[in-house]
Amino acid sequence: LDTAVIEGRLDLCCCLLERGVALRVSETAREGGHSTPVQKALRYKQDTLLACFIDYLEKKSPALLAQVLYEAVIGDQPEAVARFLGRNLDWDTRFEGGANLVHFAVSPQVYDLLISMGVDGLQKDELGIDVLSKWLVDRNDLMVLHWFKHAPVLPIAANDYIQWAMAATKRSNLDILRRLFRLSVSEDQDMTATTRTELLAWILCFAIEERVDLDTLKFLIDQGALIDGRDLDNKTPLMVAAQRNNLYYLKVLLKAGADPDLVDANARTALMYAVIHRSVKCIDPLAQHTRNL
Repeated sequence: LDTAVIEGRLDLCCCLLERGVALRVSETAREGGHSTPVQKALRYKQDTLLACFIDYLEKKSPALLAQVLYEAVIGDQPEAVARFLGRNLDWDTRFEGGANLVHFAVSPQVYDLLISMGVDGLQKDELGIDVLSKWLVDRNDLMVLHWFKHAPVLPIAANDYIQWAMAATKRSNLDILRRLFRLSVSEDQDMTATTRTELLAWILCFAIEERVDLDTLKFLIDQGALIDGRDLDNKTPLMVAAQRNNLYYLKVLLKAGADPDLVDANARTALMYAVIHRSVKCIDPLAQHTRNL
């Protein structure tokens, strides 16, 4: 069967399959590249042979048919992927790491085909990572921006929203942040923050923690992040800046009206954080603005 594929012998391939020759789809370890008949057909773009294999597996082994599609996706072959439209296939099949097919798409063409087939674009792998988070971390802006064309109409879960926003904030990517902030966020029983302004306050504190550029900081404030909002630890952005000894952000926040007299759950002010963490540069300006020393 391998020889028949290499020689492009459709008649011989069909004959061998009819006589019960086993059709291998993939190899776990492919040191030499595409070693199975299916992988060879994909590699050498033997479209007629691939169609023969797909028809055969759809009747004999639908489970293996999903594996053929996986091989076409990781090989970034839109033409091959398109052959699966309308096929009898379990679109919820999980692959490496518990991820579905969209996690392995590397081009907009393949991604669009998978979405049109009904593959879930928000499915998470076994580590709880969705495809947008993966692309943000990998700095695959082409796929991230393309994802927004298929952004779901339904509200996004707050957990996912924060994860995406933090990844984009860490990279200071304002284009992605603008698109992200256009999405609506659903209430989440597991989150204490249920409003957009509260979520933005968390992200603002994270931005200061990560020392992002000033444009990103101003953008978050312009989007509605409360200057005296709270993060998960009940700290204000000013407290985070003091803790990180970031004098530049500290002055920006004070100029924007941040209140230095606010306290956290432990009754600590921003000045106390500066003293505790030996943020020497921040002590003097905070002392000058603190009303109750």
